[in-house]
Amino acid sequence: MVTDGYSKLKNIRDQSKLLLRIIQQKGPITRNQIIDMTRMKLTTLKRFMQPLLDEGFVIEADLAKSTGGRPPVLYDVNPKTYYSIGIDISQTYTEVVITNLKMDIIDINRFGPPQEPVNTVNQICSYLENRLIQLSIEKSMVLGVGVGTVGPLDRKKGIMLNPANFPSNIWVNIPIKDMIQQRLKLPTVVDIVFSLWYGY
Repeated sequence: MVTDGYSKLKNIRDQSKLLLRIIQQKGPITRNQIIDMTRMKLTTLKRFMQPLLDEGFVIEADLAKSTGGRPPVLYDVNPKTYYSIGIDISQTYTEVVITNLKMDIIDINRFGPPQEPVNTVNQICSYLENRLIQLSIEKSMVLGVGVGTVGPLDRKKGIMLNPANFPSNIWVNIPIKDMIQQRLKLPTVVDIVFSLWYGY
């Protein structure tokens, strides 16, 4: 399984992940603004910020306006280094989305209602594999895949147990996580539609 970006993110410390969330949500943002939000000391902030800069999750995006002195650096997430994939399998359509760390949509495509599970997974994965190549996004740059679908689910195992209002009983006990993860070779999580957060 391709886990380069995922492994880098997983291996950074929780304090760095906190900073990444703040910068993702509030950036571009200065160090002083982050300190005001987190109450970290400057030395602590620098220590936990450095891995994010080293691994390319965060960049020095610009300079803020000076208030009398050297303009402070504005930090933001890097929109060109890492990406996420979202898959929505509902009763009436199947949709795939590729986003960058800014959660900007890079690509989106909607198919018709899900048919037989194997065919649906093949359709999803074939499209994504082709689009990643066309967009020059290597799989090592993809942090993971989030699949949102209809309950009830076994979230831990990623199994669709008996999805409500699906057109056929062929979607009972479908190991959708394993099917997609084995095909795309990317870390995959499954949750109920609208409760899934494609984060970390």
